[in-house]
Amino acid sequence: MKYLSTILGVGAALLLSLVPLTARAETISVPPLVIREIKITGEELIVLQATADITDLSEYWVGYTGSDTANPGAIVPSQQLPARSLAAGQALLMTSDGGATCDAVLVTKLSVSLADTKGTFVVRRLQSSGLSSTFTTVDSVNWAK
Repeated sequence: MKYLSTILGVGAALLLSLVPLTARAETISVPPLVIREIKITGEELIVLQATADITDLSEYWVGYTGSDTANPGAIVPSQQLPARSLAAGQALLMTSDGGATCDAVLVTKLSVSLADTKGTFVVRRLQSSGLSSTFTTVDSVNWAK
């Protein structure tokens, strides 16, 4: 049987989950901006990676709550990403301290402090239409120690 594996590094631990793939073909939609890496202990950092060209990152916001059971759609974003473009495959590093940029083409300060015991971090996109604006969850990750 074929499996789809998901790997998430949390602090010093590495989590691996295997999900059986079904025999039927399904279309998987990959969001244009994904959480590639998150480090919650020591120098906190988050790496966001573009899977498609993004002309204006300022449409994206990030939010955090200290609960591992929070609904990602209910988290109010607190930090807007910089008004810059990001090409497919490029990364943005968000860090609490200055540090190595990995392969990130952009670096910005992470305005929240992430708890190493539990939490939920979300990336949301603000879409405006006329007089109304709506946040859509693009990607999220939660953890518990």
